[in-house]
Amino acid sequence: MSSLPTPPDSHPSPPDAPLGGAGDLLAMARTLRSSRSTSEALRAVTITAHALTHSAQVTLRLVDTHGRGLVLAARTGMPMHRVGTGRFWMDGRSSLLAWCVAQQESALVNDVHGDERFLERAGQSWMPSGVLVAPLLKHDGVIGVLSAARHDGPDYEAQDLVTLELIAEMTAPYIMVALLSEQAEADPLTLLYNRRHLEKRFPLEVDLALSGEIGLSPYLDHLGLPFNAARRRRWRGSGPPGHR
Repeated sequence: MSSLPTPPDSHPSPPDAPLGGAGDLLAMARTLRSSRSTSEALRAVTITAHALTHSAQVTLRLVDTHGRGLVLAARTGMPMHRVGTGRFWMDGRSSLLAWCVAQQESALVNDVHGDERFLERAGQSWMPSGVLVAPLLKHDGVIGVLSAARHDGPDYEAQDLVTLELIAEMTAPYIMVALLSEQAEADPLTLLYNRRHLEKRFPLEVDLALSGEIGLSPYLDHLGLPFNAARRRRWRGSGPPGHR
């Protein structure tokens, strides 16, 4: 009697086999889902995009409702601009990033000198050889721009832009949720934490204090301050020049 054929292995690869880009995207999605802050989420995105696009620098910038002022940003890789080079504005004519926000489209540029949308900013420490930009979209506009740059490296290819666009599409919903969550936990006028934040965060801080990892006093002091002084400064200046 002939034996039954051996069924195909449903897991042909060993459990620890590298997943490549898919593994990086999965790790990013898990970090976004579990992140406690918008800053932490942004950082996870830039780390993943930096690795998958093989870029010298990746930056994720969140913009205000006008699409002109910077609200929050994270960067991975080589700094392109020196600290203290002035407020970041996008007035629709100032950069490739402004074009991305205005048009709500992605772009791949391998000749920055020949592209009129790219303008060198004051305090820029190096000129990229190639740039990718992809918008983070919501139903009625743009919440941010994910950009990547290479420094004297090979040209970007179409697949690199598709990768950046995929990361932006995956990221936008998580970032929106994180922003709405933070807004719901702070008073819109004073930016002080409210009761909702206290009920969610205080038990975690007590557990950390009881475990000896960190004292409770720093958190109690933190409650008496604006929940993010840097962000408060950005929000005050988030409109166009002259806006209050």
